[in-house]
Formats: sequence, C-alpha cells, structure tokens
Amino acid sequence: MTGSATGSGDARAPGTAERSAGVQTSGSGPVPSDAHVAGDAHVSGGAQASAGGPVPSGAHASGGARPSGSAQASDAAQPPSGALVALAVLMAATTLRPALVVLGPLASRIASDLGVSYGEVGFITTMALLLVAVTSPLGPWAIRAFGVRRAMVVTMLGLGVLGVCRAIAPGLEIIVLVSGGVGALIGLGQSLPPSEARAAGLSPRIGSAAFTSGLVGSSVVATLLAVPLADAFGGWRAALLVLAVPAFVAVPIWLLGVPGRRVAGGGSAGRPALPWRDRGAWGLAVAFGLQSAVYQCLMAWLPAILAEQGWSEATAGGAVGVLNVIALGASLVLLFGGSSIPHGTGSVLAVAIMVLGAVMVLAVQGPAVAAVLLAGAGLGAILPLLVGLALARSSDARTAGGMTAFMFLVGFAIAAVAPTVLGVGRDRTGDFGVSLWLLVGVAAALVVVCAAIRWPMRRRTSD
Repeated sequence: MTGSATGSGDARAPGTAERSAGVQTSGSGPVPSDAHVAGDAHVSGGAQASAGGPVPSGAHASGGARPSGSAQASDAAQPPSGALVALAVLMAATTLRPALVVLGPLASRIASDLGVSYGEVGFITTMALLLVAVTSPLGPWAIRAFGVRRAMVVTMLGLGVLGVCRAIAPGLEIIVLVSGGVGALIGLGQSLPPSEARAAGLSPRIGSAAFTSGLVGSSVVATLLAVPLADAFGGWRAALLVLAVPAFVAVPIWLLGVPGRRVAGGGSAGRPALPWRDRGAWGLAVAFGLQSAVYQCLMAWLPAILAEQGWSEATAGGAVGVLNVIALGASLVLLFGGSSIPHGTGSVLAVAIMVLGAVMVLAVQGPAVAAVLLAGAGLGAILPLLVGLALARSSDARTAGGMTAFMFLVGFAIAAVAPTVLGVGRDRTGDFGVSLWLLVGVAAALVVVCAAIRWPMRRRTSD
C-alpha cells in the first residue's frame, strides 16, 4: 500500500494492522505496524486516522475510543525474563533425578531392612528406568494436549506425592510399583523443561546449562544427604520422605517462569514427531543410553563397591555425592567456558575415555578416589554435550520435545537393565568383581559410539 489507502470489506494493511469497513489512513498518518485494528485494536463505524490523529497501537475506536480487553491483557502480561525462564527450567529439572539416585547410598539399609537381595534392590531402579523409557514419548503429547506449564506442574506434584508413598510403602513389591509410577512421571516430564527453554528463545547453551545443572545439582544434594538424613531421622524411609519435599517447592517457581498464555510446541506447530529415521538422533540416543547405564550403576552400587574395599557406609555414600559435585562442576565449565572450549569430536571422545578409565580403575581395585574424580568429570561433561546437541538439532520447541523424548526413550531403555544385572552378578559371585568388568564393557561401547558419530551434527532438511 502506498500513498493513502482506504480499507473496506476485508482489506488488510501490511504487518498486523487490520481495518474494518470505513477506515481511512492518510499517507501522513499511518496505522502503526503493530496495531491490531481488528482483534486487539478495532476501528469501526467510520473511524478515521488522519495526519493529525493516527490510530494508536492497541486503540479500539467505535463511537468513542477505548482499549479492548485483549489490549489491556497484552499490556499487563509481560513475558518473563530469560533469567526467570532459566530458573524455572533449572528448578523443574531438580525434581527429575533425586528419586532415581537416592537409593544407591541407602541400598544396604534397604536390603537389610526388607530382607531382600542386592539384585532385588537393583530392580527398584530398573523398574523406574523402564517406565522412564516407556513414557518418554508422551512428553510431546502432554505438551500438545495440556501445554507445557500444566503438564510439568502435574509431573512435579505427582513426583512429590509418590515420593511420600514410596517412603511409607510396607514391602518391596509396593516400593517397586510406586517406583514404576515415579519413573513414568519422570519420563513424561523430562522433555518438558528443554522444550520450554527452546520455546522461550533461550540459546541451546543456556537452556542446556539450566537443565543439566538442575539434574546434576539435585543428584548431588540427594546423594550427599541420604545417609545423614537416615541417621538423623531414624532410617532410610525418613530420608526418602524428606527428599520428596523439594518437588512441591519447585512448583511455584515454575509457574512464575512459564506464562500460562503460551503453549510450547502446541497449537499450529503440529504434532511433535519422534525422529525414528534420523541417524544423528539415534547416535545421540545410544550414547545417552550407554553413559546413563554407567551413571545409574555407579549411583546404585558405588557405595556398596567401596564398602567392599573397606570404606565406611557414610564415607562410601559421600563418595557418590562427591562424584556428582565434580560432575556438576564439569558441566558448568563446559557450558559457560565460552567458545574456547571445543564441543566437537575430540571433546566427546575425551570424556568418554575418562568414563572408561574410571570404571577400569574400579575394576582393578585401583585408587578409588581417582575413579571418582574421573567418573565425575567424564559423566558431567558428556551429559550437557548430548543435551546441547539435541537442542541444537531442533529448529523449534516442537522438534526439541520430539528430539529429547526420543533420546530419553532409547537411552533409558538401554540403561534400565544395568543396575539389576550388576546386582544379580554380585549376588551370584559374592562381590562386584565380575559386575565391574561388565560395566567396563559398557563404557568401552560408549567410546566406540562417540568415535563413530560425526560431531557437531547438522539436521538435514529432509529429516
């Protein structure tokens, strides 16, 4: 439109301005490009914008000018800052790991109290991880059906309630069933924070930093506090009860950081699809599964492994916390170290080799402190690399939800059986010697997969 324009019928101005019948704009008095003259701002019944009286953005002129309800809502509902969104993503992530890692430091107490074997205690974690894998594809569906805000609130409240139920469950069978419910909610919810980070416009590095810091940081707290809480409050059940509380605390922070009027990945964006035919996504998922298998086994059995080597229960449980502290530090250094830190093939191979070295040190009963340091650094660095690449391969919130859901589906399916296999191996042989060499094989496979994938990966437009 040039010069002056008269809008009639369904004529529409460029940008978002829309004029109803009888609206005129002169060349010297254009309607601002962000004005909604039908919708947020309506001009009808012969309202005229002249050189001396341009229609302001958001004005509603019908007889007398007045702001519409949607214009008032637009002024009142400002989107949250990037820092608040990042905090919401971090706090949501803190609810997704403690229930999986807290059993490791308490495993010997649980086995003794319930009168069960190590393999049966390991099956508690296996059941949770299997349900994580099964329900991971439901994350994109939950975004589409309910919106990321409500879906994550349900997830966090459910994790808190089930955490309380698991703490008071009377026997192993009920604990296993409740742990399955915990795993199902984690699988449903763990693709939601990355999807929200992508939808809010956070960079892949910041989004990955917030998400992985929440995952690893909460694991640090849970593993460090598990044994002291059990000692202070009368047993492992009390420790589980106390560690269920933070899930409720995270809810209001999530609500503040995620606006209810936006549905990440929903609406016209279409159905989030899992990238079954994407070779790059398969590489990410298998690598995630192998590193997760190593991580879950160390969380479940490292205290018992160190106890066999003469460590006290409290010190062995604290070693898991130290491993997670180092992992958190490695994640933050990698994520905030700037472009000077390489994120390509060499870095991924290096951290995978560190993981392999850590498990080998444990298998040969070398210095356990060195094994904890290597495992923490390697596992802490590889997780944000994988999550960051998943986000970088995603063009929008919809594909981010599908990519991360696929990675968790395949990855946790691979990792689920590992804790039980190691526990059964210990029951059959009387120690963790054979089990640790099996874990060496898993870590070696991780090195091979990381060497085979081409990094960084670019998603083909045909995918």
